[in-house]
Amino acid sequence: MRLLICSTDASIPLEKVKTVADKLNSVFNIECDFIPEPVGNSAVSTFNMNQFSALVYEKYIEVRQPFVCIAFTKEFVEDDCILGSSVEDRRIGFVTWNDSVDENVTLTLHILGHLFGIEGHCHRQNCIMLPYYNELKLDNARVNDVFCDTCFQVINSGSCYSSIRSATGKKGLSNLIFGSKKPTFTQRTNPEPSVQSRTSFPDKSTFNPDDPNEFLYRVLRYYQEKRR
Repeated sequence: MRLLICSTDASIPLEKVKTVADKLNSVFNIECDFIPEPVGNSAVSTFNMNQFSALVYEKYIEVRQPFVCIAFTKEFVEDDCILGSSVEDRRIGFVTWNDSVDENVTLTLHILGHLFGIEGHCHRQNCIMLPYYNELKLDNARVNDVFCDTCFQVINSGSCYSSIRSATGKKGLSNLIFGSKKPTFTQRTNPEPSVQSRTSFPDKSTFNPDDPNEFLYRVLRYYQEKRR
């Protein structure tokens, strides 16, 4: 599972989004995947998980690889503005962008608490999961410094956080260079497939209206193979 950090608005400075991502890496001791371009400009209420997934799977991570994503927006959103349920392998938490990097980190930590399995809120003053904004010292902070013992145990014992930690250092966006140049990707280790072995374009007759994502995944796989 990957943790993605992105912006949904071109007016949000990507340099600051990258700074937020770096601070999250430090707190959680992981390598979250920063997407170095705005992802859509649609309203949060009309944000489409399938379209977002198609973009992510086409350009950034392997098809079908599960992910949780923090998407910054200029819209005002509540702290329960999450797309996807806790039993799904794709979830997006929306965070209202502020001018203060530390405030963005604090708000993001709270949303990640929900994404990582914490239901409801905490009432311990030293916990980021208070039902209202709780400004904690973030300098050199670690995950057990910003979450109380109870909430930390929920996160630490959950499959989401452990899966993201196990993915740290593996192929993803973590090795992308942030800057003005177009990102370059690590060469695939798989051998170059022959023309005969390439995946054929999915037959439309195999489309299952009860599971449209499955057909979408096969289409994306076809174009990934075609680019190799």
